[in-house]
Amino acid sequence: MTAYKKPAMEISEVQVVLSKYFGSDVTGITPLKGGNLSTVFSFTVLEKEYVIKFSDVAGSFETEKFISTLLSSQGIPFPPCVGLGNYKSLNYLISEKIEGHNLKSCSFEQQHRMIPEVIQILTRMNHVEIGSTIGYLWICKFEWQWR
Repeated sequence: MTAYKKPAMEISEVQVVLSKYFGSDVTGITPLKGGNLSTVFSFTVLEKEYVIKFSDVAGSFETEKFISTLLSSQGIPFPPCVGLGNYKSLNYLISEKIEGHNLKSCSFEQQHRMIPEVIQILTRMNHVEIGSTIGYLWICKFEWQWR
């Protein structure tokens, strides 16, 4: 089995995409680690921080945008989506950067101290208003598909 290789992106290509949304105000484009199946960069526009993710997996960010809107509109800490589109053969998603860390990168002691906050957030997620629905679902292209 061959390991998946994330798409390679030059900072100059990222600048092309970002100039469509923000003009020439983009500064500090920096590659980030992580991203699972995405190549990720942080950047700043007028002192506000953002993240852009690129993926070659078809439809890779539509669900994330839907979840972003659903959760952030109800006060759940999830990065609000600013833009979604295509560049060459890649999909991209632009979101606001929010403070925090990946739990995996925290020490056991830090994780232990975060348990109450994580439980509180998960409980709030459990109470997210999704409308009058029944059954179980798949999330596809911004729609709930009930089975």
